Amino acid sequence: MGNIQQTLGAYGKALEYYNCALDACNKLGDKSFVAKIIGNIGVVYFNLGIYDKALEYYDQAHETYQEIDGKLGIAFITGNIGIVYSTLGAYDKALEYLNRALDIHREYGNKSGAAAITMSIGMYTIISATLTRH
Repeated sequence: MGNIQQTLGAYGKALEYYNCALDACNKLGDKSFVAKIIGNIGVVYFNLGIYDKALEYYDQAHETYQEIDGKLGIAFITGNIGIVYSTLGAYDKALEYLNRALDIHREYGNKSGAAAITMSIGMYTIISATLTRH
């Protein structure tokens, strides 16, 4: 339900559903779903433009994925962190995170993830180069 609400732009409702799901998954001890839900909460805050909160939740999701050795989850969250930094104009830091995410996607043969990150890296490299010329 949280995903549906988020897609509809009902971010407050999405957060309610995600927090309920997070409580349930914590009680069950399902760290894989805990990490996914925390990451989704980060996406909501990113979409709301509350970037410090997005980073806070992405960091929590990253830690949880590390605990369970969820490499692809780590790759997606690392990419999301890079996107936040690029949105904030910290292009060098963004590229650092995006390159880490790309390495993980490639290591695990996730071609679609690698393609998406490669596209982001190209876009931010162009933006960064354009800004430094002016």
